[in-house]
Amino acid sequence: MKYNKLLKIVLPILLILLMGIGLFSGCLGNPAAPSTTPGEGSVDGEVLLRITYKEINLDAGNFSIEVCSLNQYGLNASGFNYTYHDSEGVEITDLANFIGIPFDVVPSTLIGTPGSPTEVNNIPLYFNEVENYFIANPDVKQISCTVNLIGVDSLGNEITELIMSNIPIIESGVEHQEVNAVIQTTPNPPTGEVPLTVSFDGGASTTEDARGVAKYCWHFGDDSYGTCFDCSCPSNLECPMHTYEEPGTYIATLCVWDYNDNLDCAAVVVTVNALQMNMTLTANPATIAPKETSTISAYLTDQYDNPIPDGTRVAFYTDNGTLSATDADTVDGVATVVLTLNEPVIATVTAVCDDASGSIIVRAVELGITVTANPVTISPGDFSTISAYLVDTFGEPVPDGTTITFSTNEGNLSSNFATTTDGIATVDLQLSRITVATVTANYGAVSGSATVTCTDGPIAIIENDTDDQISPIEITANSDCPYTITFNAYKSIPG
Repeated sequence: MKYNKLLKIVLPILLILLMGIGLFSGCLGNPAAPSTTPGEGSVDGEVLLRITYKEINLDAGNFSIEVCSLNQYGLNASGFNYTYHDSEGVEITDLANFIGIPFDVVPSTLIGTPGSPTEVNNIPLYFNEVENYFIANPDVKQISCTVNLIGVDSLGNEITELIMSNIPIIESGVEHQEVNAVIQTTPNPPTGEVPLTVSFDGGASTTEDARGVAKYCWHFGDDSYGTCFDCSCPSNLECPMHTYEEPGTYIATLCVWDYNDNLDCAAVVVTVNALQMNMTLTANPATIAPKETSTISAYLTDQYDNPIPDGTRVAFYTDNGTLSATDADTVDGVATVVLTLNEPVIATVTAVCDDASGSIIVRAVELGITVTANPVTISPGDFSTISAYLVDTFGEPVPDGTTITFSTNEGNLSSNFATTTDGIATVDLQLSRITVATVTANYGAVSGSATVTCTDGPIAIIENDTDDQISPIEITANSDCPYTITFNAYKSIPG
């Protein structure tokens, strides 16, 4: 068994099965990222990473990745850990290895938005040890490999990030004749907007065997195989078409066999870009009392204003309080979580999905209400404007549109409900008879009141041309005003 031949055979076999393992970059990053349970006033308790494969070099036997952080924590990576198992799942401890490739991943400047990426190039796949193991153990036909990224995040957490898992590696064929797999694509390079249809062509693949290629096998990186319904190539597996329905980075792989079971594989990276996504974030209500909840809704549409597909994952973060979940899937373009604030505080909630994000402020406050009347004295049939000023613990007016309820013990209000503008809600009170009205404004358990007096104008005019005080007099109004008023009258002073 020649080293170079085995290396060329075993590498592609592993790469076939890289598809779908840590390659798809979704709203929450690498699917293998460790999960965390945030507590009061926290976001994820360790670094959240997005890992994307950038290049695969079969001849050199290595691959390159790009790593970025999706939250406020960074990573100090030390390298990659390799473990191998036989076909029974028993670890082959002699093959366990670690390669030191130190690099740093900087934190994101906005939670949920990818930070500056770090490229890690020429990561070896360690198949020289695998070859030696096959040579020393001829009865072994298959083993599997798992690779993990090892490091420590900026909080001191030890991070083990899965890169690939249980990748089968098989022994090569018998004759060791040269086989060369070649992939050609349309478009070239295979990059475009979702949904992306790519035409793959393996017709340029060659073998030393005059009989040519015995079998083609395609993997497109999303657990599917190709067909060739719209292609004029001789073989439906030689020239398939495939449509990628989800955005992400995929590895499409072609393996070709000759009639002696020698094989070669070629791989190409397919980049499927997401539709432009727009996000609107709402909180209902945006102002709550301590220990109450607010429903946070992220509305997501594409550039054509259509709701994004159901099941799109949205990540949520808060700097205060507790969220019912740190991520949620969309239904009819909307993803929702519930925020609880247990004390008077201002919370900023952020939602992120791919490159779309939004933030909204929710206040948990003890509210105060002040009610005024203008004017406070009117005549029958006239109006007084009643204004309710609603402010929170921090002296800030409540959000526009907050509904306040009004009631009165006398007269008629223009409405029993009014919404705030700059923290103020107003209604008009009309009194048709001489009386004193108390108008009350309510918002939840908070209330305030103001009084308005209705009089019938001056009851009497007393003239005194002397400088002396005249004796107090009593004047009884008409039957509509059963009050007795006592005046002390003085001479009026001209001017």
